[in-house]
Amino acid sequence: MRAGGGPGVVFADVDGTLIRGSSLIDLLRYDAGARGAVDAAEALVESVRRAAASGVPRTRTAPLLYSWWAGLPVAEVADVAEQWVRAGMRADRAGFVHSAVVDEVAARRGAGDALVLVSASFDAPLAALARVFDATGVLCTPMVVVGGRYTGETGTPMLGERKARAVRDYLARAPSRCSTAYGDHISDLEMLAAVDEAVVVAEGAGGPLAAEAAARGWRVVPVER
Repeated sequence: MRAGGGPGVVFADVDGTLIRGSSLIDLLRYDAGARGAVDAAEALVESVRRAAASGVPRTRTAPLLYSWWAGLPVAEVADVAEQWVRAGMRADRAGFVHSAVVDEVAARRGAGDALVLVSASFDAPLAALARVFDATGVLCTPMVVVGGRYTGETGTPMLGERKARAVRDYLARAPSRCSTAYGDHISDLEMLAAVDEAVVVAEGAGGPLAAEAAARGWRVVPVER
């Protein structure tokens, strides 16, 4: 990876890496609770879970969840996302984030490194989380907006090789002294391989990505389930 003379940059996956849950599903459930539509939300989440269990790839299951916000004003969803993040951080920070990872990334921010969130989720929850984590940028799945409202459709999901490509493009525009990436899922592998320093976040005994970390000599940050 090309290095420049500027400050370092940290690319961090979000779901399972910085936060314990799924920003997409957890926000959906929070929004459903506020709207009195919990049953409809759970039915949607369950249908996606069944599709994933049957072998449907994430590139096809994840967009199904975005239909929840079809027709809603972007500003309204952004407000709900802010409430969701504030509630999570206020009620139970340790249950909302992986503190070991968040504290490590915060130390890097304090030392002058930039932080960029890289996620298959969308702009509303990620913008709210970016403010909490003091991130300087977000690379995510684009949502289609018409007339200030979400259509429920998305562009190409920010998954797998697309994450790596987005990271490489970012570094091409703003070369850094050192690039680091944090990820917890095997779909983060290409992104982790695209930077100078890869850090794997592993729960319990780990999994396929932890095995890759051992084979490649990458550092592992263990976190609790």
